[in-house]
Amino acid sequence: MNNSESILILSPEKADAVLFRLAHEIYEDHYTRETLCLAAVLPNGLHIANKIATLLASFSEKLNIVVIEVIPQRDGYSSASVTLSGQVEHMQGNPVILIDDVLFSGKTLFHGLEVIMKYQPRKVQSLVLIDRGHRRFPMAADFLGIELATTLQEHVQVDIDLEGQKISGYLS
Repeated sequence: MNNSESILILSPEKADAVLFRLAHEIYEDHYTRETLCLAAVLPNGLHIANKIATLLASFSEKLNIVVIEVIPQRDGYSSASVTLSGQVEHMQGNPVILIDDVLFSGKTLFHGLEVIMKYQPRKVQSLVLIDRGHRRFPMAADFLGIELATTLQEHVQVDIDLEGQKISGYLS
């Protein structure tokens, strides 16, 4: 999305530093656990979760990290149209961190949370790379990359360079 109307708000280097900090915060909260589930909202939440999982694995060989995909249907979706993919049985009795790139209205996280709760996790927390405010649903990030004041007309986009594994954020 690198055009003249967009403002870079999170360079790949800054995003790496933010993700490193977030991984440390997660590790501080969960270092005594045997299993930790990262529930990643597709598509960008999955890339963030995979980076977090790699960092957590470098901090501890004992912590079993399970990445689960949260698949929302974006057109008028509700909790009934959110599905999970992966080893969902690991969520029962274990902590789960619900991960997305941008937190705006809270709708995506809210409906993801509804589906996750059916598996009776020990604890559910959320992680977002960018929080832009304007909540319509009662959701907040437990692990927050950056907070950004935006207008309703502005758009925040997180770009993922899959080949270079770089994450960046833009405001337009």
